[in-house]
Amino acid sequence: MAEEEYKSIFKGKIVAEDGTPLSGVNVTFKSKNNISELIASTGETDISINPTTSDVDIKGNIKENTVTNENGEWEFSFPTTDINPDDLTITFEKENYDLKNITNPTVTSEVTLVLDIPLNEFVPINSLSTSAKNKFEQYEQDNVLVLVRDGRIEAGHPFSKPGSGGRTIGSMYYKGQLIAYTVEDIVRYDKKINLQTAIPAGDYYINLDVTGNDNLTNNYVKLKGKGKYPANWSPNVTKGVFARVGNDNANAVNVINPKFNFGGARIHAGSSENSSAGCIIVSNLRDNKGYLIGNSLAKSFEITKLIYDNDITRIIIIDDFKRRIYKK
Repeated sequence: MAEEEYKSIFKGKIVAEDGTPLSGVNVTFKSKNNISELIASTGETDISINPTTSDVDIKGNIKENTVTNENGEWEFSFPTTDINPDDLTITFEKENYDLKNITNPTVTSEVTLVLDIPLNEFVPINSLSTSAKNKFEQYEQDNVLVLVRDGRIEAGHPFSKPGSGGRTIGSMYYKGQLIAYTVEDIVRYDKKINLQTAIPAGDYYINLDVTGNDNLTNNYVKLKGKGKYPANWSPNVTKGVFARVGNDNANAVNVINPKFNFGGARIHAGSSENSSAGCIIVSNLRDNKGYLIGNSLAKSFEITKLIYDNDITRIIIIDDFKRRIYKK
């Protein structure tokens, strides 16, 4: 099954006074203000956008033209994230025709879903919003992991795991190359629900660490210490470790946010959001419902070793859900 992309469709039909459909009517669809005018009027340097559409760019100064067909019908279609329907005007003109004789220029607006990229595939970087694409390119060749979270499946949707709070899916990159598919608990914007919330998007330290959680010991990779993973790890001792994400440079333990506080998210094996308690679950394959398949444990070992071999100390997490929002 393919992913869902929201599109706004504006359409109508124009007929003459006697009910005859009018073809050849010029229809102009345009926005009242552009983004710079909105900023000037509000005094703000950043335009607030509904977080469920992710950090996207709403286009300003839209001006599109079309002509009614032989049935007097016209239609415009835009990605929902590109427009503000309250900021639009539609005008009608026909050469050598008095507009007062044009009746029933019916204007309807609807939101539809367009099938697009299957969930077992990643969203190409060029298909991300401008801000997400720019951030990815900013770190593309740096010695960091980049996680692009490109899908949001709400609790109660048929694709979500029964009993879960919802799922976030994503793609992990290193130096521009896709290295893993990911699932996490759902991203929330208002509050944290314990064991059912992904860490917020942002830039975090990453480290290799041990855990007291017996359920995660299968994710250990046995590695010789380098004297900094963690800080008290002796270079003469081989330990079982795996990746840990957080704010503290020495130990990467806490993810701190005014509304969120985690005791250190980890990167480990699993298959769905039910494998996570705020952690990032990785594998080499994902199915068309957004579940991880393939050899997840081997992939978690591979990423741990990648971090160790390349002394990676940062992970950049980017949210861009505009093309994959699965509502219940």
